[in-house]
Amino acid sequence: DEVARDTPLGRECAEIMARGDLVSSATITTLVRRRMREFPSRRVLLDGFPRSLENAQDLIELCGKPELALHLECDDTILME
Repeated sequence: DEVARDTPLGRECAEIMARGDLVSSATITTLVRRRMREFPSRRVLLDGFPRSLENAQDLIELCGKPELALHLECDDTILME
C-alpha cells in the first residue's frame, strides 16, 4: 500500500526491492504497524508475520505483546492442492 501510494517509506521499500534486497525487519514492522492503525481497537490477523525472531521482537517493541499467536504447520503438498 505504501509503495502504491508513493509515500517516502514506500519509495524507500521500492528501491530496496528493485535491487533485489530484503526490506529490513524494522521497516516491515513499521509498515504493519501503520496498517494496523487503520483499524483502531480491532483485532487483526497477520498471516505469515512475523517471519523471524527479529520480526517478532520488533513487533512486540513497536506494537506490544500480541493477545494470541498461532503457528500452523501443513505439508507443502497439501498447500499446493
